[in-house]
Amino acid sequence: MLGRTVTGDAEFFGIDLTADRYVVKKSVVRDRCQVYNEDGKLLLETTNPTFRVETGLIFVDGDGNEVFKIESGNLPEDYFITPADRERPALIIEEDLETFQRRWKIRDRNERLLAVIETRGKFVEFFRIYVPLGGVLPHSYAVESADGTEVAAFSGSPGISRTYTLEIGNAGALAREVLAAGALAVEILDEQ
Repeated sequence: MLGRTVTGDAEFFGIDLTADRYVVKKSVVRDRCQVYNEDGKLLLETTNPTFRVETGLIFVDGDGNEVFKIESGNLPEDYFITPADRERPALIIEEDLETFQRRWKIRDRNERLLAVIETRGKFVEFFRIYVPLGGVLPHSYAVESADGTEVAAFSGSPGISRTYTLEIGNAGALAREVLAAGALAVEILDEQ
């Protein structure tokens, strides 16, 4: 167990992640990621192009202030999301890869399941993973709460520069900022 449970504070990660829609833009040329809110304002961007075990993956706000980072967990398929103002992780992301599908579990510090994120379309995922140039195909995810209710979806458009949209519906008891941070982290990690 990692400590206390994640709260539902709107500013838990130092920025407001309570919107219904986010746009993720990935640049293949510069190999970085930027996250915008529904009004087109830059909320987050990565400072380093790829995930590195030694440094993790750092997200900064539009002013360059560190917001949170993704670090390697205790197991090779686990990752921690740690807010910049905290020493201990807030979320645990568990990666569960199958032959034609990717599944991620988001847990709080007490290892309580908060959400499950799964790729949609095993056929498309097969081409993305195993066929040369299949990576230009976009993936899409369904995000479900711990009780199996779909609460959000990630979808993208094909191309070299990728744009994905995270649409959050009725999150129920799941804190929206936790859902947004976890889903955005999964989107970034899936491309690593």
